Amino acid sequence: MATTPDRLNLNKEERHLVRLCGIVSGLEKKITKKDNRPWALFTVASRSVSFPVNLFSEAYETIAGIKDGDVPLLMDGAHVIVDARLIWREERSEWSINAHAVSPLRRAPSLVKRILFALKPGPEASEFMEKLVTHTRKVDGITSVQIGFTQPDGRILIAEATSAMTTRFDAESYGYFAKHPACAGVQIEALPPSQPPQRKFGPRG
Repeated sequence: MATTPDRLNLNKEERHLVRLCGIVSGLEKKITKKDNRPWALFTVASRSVSFPVNLFSEAYETIAGIKDGDVPLLMDGAHVIVDARLIWREERSEWSINAHAVSPLRRAPSLVKRILFALKPGPEASEFMEKLVTHTRKVDGITSVQIGFTQPDGRILIAEATSAMTTRFDAESYGYFAKHPACAGVQIEALPPSQPPQRKFGPRG
């Protein structure tokens, strides 16, 4: 479930890497007073929470030209993934979210490192496994797949997955397996957020 940074027990002395997914709204393009470089403010909204995001000049100049198909990525209504740094601002007593990478939300399946399907034992589980094996043979990807079986005491017994069982899911194929009658639950491990690029400093005068 999505939550806001103020509800998390985070070390305020550190900078934290975070990833946000949602819809862009309230986009405001601005110009810095010091050197007239463009930057932007916008909100990333999910169903339950909204996050104000800063996109400072260096990141803005890299991201402004990116398109999702023929549509600019930086526009109200765009579905995006945002990698950012979460920084505590003592002077304002609040967390600041400073983005350094923005990409289309449809890229999300490529960020899934591992997926575990927990199955209910029975004949429907056999059908699920047959469909899953067929899918992994047809669709290449980096996502490793594990299978677990629910136990009467509530535990999940996880079977060791073969290293060759890697694939990729789009929204349709993921929806099929997640909603299959044999599937009791899904656990997803994503790749970590990207690191911000190193700042480039010019020669000293």
